Amino acid sequence: MPVASDRMRLDQRISEPLKMRVWVERGTPKLNLDSNRVILKGYDVVAYFTQNKAIKGSPAYHTTYQGATYYFSSAEDLTTFKKNPSRYVPQYGGFLRQSGTK
Repeated sequence: MPVASDRMRLDQRISEPLKMRVWVERGTPKLNLDSNRVILKGYDVVAYFTQNKAIKGSPAYHTTYQGATYYFSSAEDLTTFKKNPSRYVPQYGGFLRQSGTK
């Protein structure tokens, strides 16, 4: 049979804030790739920033980063990407972001 002190400890545990740990599972991000694992239909991701327009890349200048193959229009853009790829990687894996409004 529980005694008063046991009940007090139980009451204290119930009244304390609930603490919970949540783990976020890191998996392979979903990427918008073609059948050759090329992202953005082969457009040069660096050119979007440096030339402010979409320029088709060439398989002659390519690299792979986080499971996707990137094409570039020049060796210079390829080198720029390799120095800081996270700056140029498209958000949402190359998919268009869906808005929550209609």
